[in-house]
Amino acid sequence: MVGGGIDYEGELAAARLRMKLEQEAGSLAEGQRLRREEGREQFNGRLLVLAVVGILYVLLDFFA
Repeated sequence: MVGGGIDYEGELAAARLRMKLEQEAGSLAEGQRLRREEGREQFNGRLLVLAVVGILYVLLDFFA
């Protein structure tokens, strides 16, 4: 059985992207900036998904 959480494939893809960005960045500071930017994008995406699921939950609870 493969562990790693509910989004194993997503985390694997993110790790590959992170490695690629670090190789292309050149400097340590640029790599850190790119990682922060990527982390911010992932956080915003996950927050959006949670908001949509929350809204759907409230609507289903209200109308069901």
